[in-house]
Amino acid sequence: MTYVPGEGPCYRCVFRDPPPKDAVPTCKQAGVVGAMGGVIGSLQAMEAIKYIIGQGQLLTGTLLTYDALTMNFRKVPLPKDNSDCPVCGKHPTITKLIDYEQAECDMKL
Repeated sequence: MTYVPGEGPCYRCVFRDPPPKDAVPTCKQAGVVGAMGGVIGSLQAMEAIKYIIGQGQLLTGTLLTYDALTMNFRKVPLPKDNSDCPVCGKHPTITKLIDYEQAECDMKL
């Protein structure tokens, strides 16, 4: 998903509320496949390059999912009407960064 202010939904438009504390496993608990970071990082870098040079079709308003086991990508259209979004809507209620208490990934074993 590529967020361009005023051109599509923001992260909070799509995910209204953060998950409850401890609902999402940490990297230490769930594990991380290093190659996945490379694949997704390359896609994100390409989106940034397209945005900077003003060429190509950005993933604004689209969530791109990747299934590494089947090597399939899928584009999921995101909602266009974000007028009631608490961050970018007409009357935002979230106007500053909030540091939610969530577990962090660390490399300590």
